[in-house]
Amino acid sequence: KTLEEIGAGKIPSLYVFNKVDLMESIPRIRSAEIRRFLGDQEFVLCSTLTKEGLPALREKIIEKVSAQDTLKT
Repeated sequence: KTLEEIGAGKIPSLYVFNKVDLMESIPRIRSAEIRRFLGDQEFVLCSTLTKEGLPALREKIIEKVSAQDTLKT
């Protein structure tokens, strides 16, 4: 909602949750909780310490940039 209020609602976004290595419960459970909160918004769980989720983050960033490049041409 905030992005829409400032005129940036059409800019692709990706929520990144770092430090999943510190999560107390199974990441899949946390993922379900995050999904309920964010709805259809895309997100990635990662840990820069253990490198968990970093390949997925990289892929999502590439997808977003590629989609933007496609729209510009």
